[in-house]
Amino acid sequence: MNNIVQQLYNPDNDIWGLPQEFKGINFYPLKIKETKYKKLFYKLFCQPKSYIADRDILRMSYLKFLLYVLKIEPGELLDFLYHITHTDRPINNPTPEEHSDSDPIHYAQKEIPSGKDMFDKFVVFIFIKDIMFTEQDFDNLREIVLEQNGSSIEYIESYNPDLERKLEFMQRDMLDMTFKDEIFSFCALTKMTEIEAGEKTLFQFQARFEREVMFKEYSLFKPLEVSGQVTAKNKKDELFKHYLRHVDKSGRYDSIFLNKDKFLEDSGFSNPNSQIKIEK
Repeated sequence: MNNIVQQLYNPDNDIWGLPQEFKGINFYPLKIKETKYKKLFYKLFCQPKSYIADRDILRMSYLKFLLYVLKIEPGELLDFLYHITHTDRPINNPTPEEHSDSDPIHYAQKEIPSGKDMFDKFVVFIFIKDIMFTEQDFDNLREIVLEQNGSSIEYIESYNPDLERKLEFMQRDMLDMTFKDEIFSFCALTKMTEIEAGEKTLFQFQARFEREVMFKEYSLFKPLEVSGQVTAKNKKDELFKHYLRHVDKSGRYDSIFLNKDKFLEDSGFSNPNSQIKIEK
């Protein structure tokens, strides 16, 4: 999260499902039942571009990347913004081509003749309730929307095609879990009804699901660990930590990476008295 977003972001709002405010506009988190807008969220805000080895793409704003590289339909973006700002749409419901500067949410372009590269010759603006959002503002808005919906800019932009294939291989047994499976598993663990579960935001759903699984694993397996019936390879490690502990955000590929310091300690390489020699 960049410094600008960090200063204005209120993480407590995510706990209660409240909106985040940016430039005087409230941006509301998505609920788990809003399947249409969840798909738009992934399509519009979760597209990585930092891994693309193209100077122009790396330099351009995310808004231009969406509209002119990925060629996202502007109407989809406007529809999503209407939804997350709880803004009433125009009665005639115009298409993007028919949009008017008087519409509550619209976009506009301004030519910059002095621009050197093709994408520097114009700038794009989004207007929400008469408030202008520049391309840089939209980059910040993207970070806010990702964060409040349980993701982060760091997670999305750490995408690496080679590592992604390795991750998919490691998680191949979980890839067949459907949205229906998620909902009914969540309800079974929390004792909520499906209607109640559907009202949870994406952030609340993920955080609650993770904590419920931790609680269930701790309750079932901690007695076995304490009695010595199950143990970690390294006797000093604790297999099942208490469910009331703080849980940090995981990196995208943490599950397939080895922690270097832990590996050296477990293997004995870090012990100066070890007979194992490491050639430099």
